[in-house]
This record gives sequence, C-alpha cells and structure tokens, in this order.
Amino acid sequence: MVFWAGAWSVTPDEALNPRGALLAAAAGDRAVLAEAPPGLSPAGAPEGPMAAEEIRVGPDWLTATVVAPREGLAVILDPFYPGWRATLDGAPAPLVRADYAFMAVP
Repeated sequence: MVFWAGAWSVTPDEALNPRGALLAAAAGDRAVLAEAPPGLSPAGAPEGPMAAEEIRVGPDWLTATVVAPREGLAVILDPFYPGWRATLDGAPAPLVRADYAFMAVP
C-alpha cells in the first residue's frame, strides 16, 4: 500500500513510545520520520491518508501514482531496507524511514 500524508514529525527511535508519536501516526494522516531529509519543507496540518491511484510491483521495484492536494509524503508500507532508491517524476528523490519500519518519499 502507498498513501499520501500531509503532516509528519521527526522523532528519533529512542524517543518513540507506545503512547506517543507512533500511535498518532496510525491514523494515516501523518508520518513519523527517523530523520528529516535535506530540503524537507515544514509539515502541514494533518490530512489524509489518500491512497495511491495506481501501484505496480515487480521483483525489485515499485511504482505508484500519488495525486496529492499539497506537499506531503508518499508513505510506502513496505519494510525499509538500506540500498533502496527513490525517484519522483524520474529524478532522484530522498527516501527516508517512516513510522519506524516503512519508507516515505517527500
């Protein structure tokens, strides 16, 4: 599953707790990032989630079409693993760990 979220917070792993930021992210309208990628704009008001319109998956790739009403994150509910790369409209894009175990692309 891939969805758009309009808000996020940056919370290091050691600061996560069962009643804190990660629980709030479960609603899908925000994400919790382990670290902010360079150039990430400020988070907007919580909004979403909005499911991707099209998702295609191959053995070592995933493409998704996400139509977002404003800047935000495309959250990919696939386990984060070092070495994955992301592109946005064909250009390299930052890929960050989101909600402790998944991935997100601003």
